Amino acid sequence: MTALDLDAPPGAGSWEERQRRWWSGDVVRAAAFVSVPLAWWQAGPAAGACLFLVAGGVMAVRLIDLPTPTDVLAQLVFLAVAWAAVLDAYEHITWLDLPAHLLGTAVATFVVWRGLRLQGEGVGRVVLLLGVAALLSVLWEAGEWLGHGYVSQEIQVGYDDTVGDLLWGTAGGLLVAALPSRPSGARGAA
Repeated sequence: MTALDLDAPPGAGSWEERQRRWWSGDVVRAAAFVSVPLAWWQAGPAAGACLFLVAGGVMAVRLIDLPTPTDVLAQLVFLAVAWAAVLDAYEHITWLDLPAHLLGTAVATFVVWRGLRLQGEGVGRVVLLLGVAALLSVLWEAGEWLGHGYVSQEIQVGYDDTVGDLLWGTAGGLLVAALPSRPSGARGAA
């Protein structure tokens, strides 16, 4: 079995069988789904929409069948980044926005890398992961811009904010590139 093969070792069951089981990380996933109406109630429809995206993200993490510690960590990063926005932490702790983009985009890049089974070595791998991170950053910033224009003026946009978010988000691809080129196998892998 190659490390990028998302099939579990013999005896662990098929991907479909593993997806039907309850995982300990599903507790965090449940919290993400409960967060959608809570965020809406706390801060309005834009916050609810943000946590709805997180709910989709934590389900994507489940579908790629990561080991439990990685699964839970990815979910917690997504939740922390989103709840910081809902609770206006980025307004009160101004330096927090850029590391949040770095870590959030790193996790999203990792999920895309593993989910699409992208491969590469050396410089090619770094360029690939930077490209994925840059694309994800652009899509996020476009979503912020559209949200500001059509959902809520409370969504913060601006030239400095956008460029900083794009740069730090793209740098999240470097964090993923720093990981071993062959991540450990699927849930239950030795």
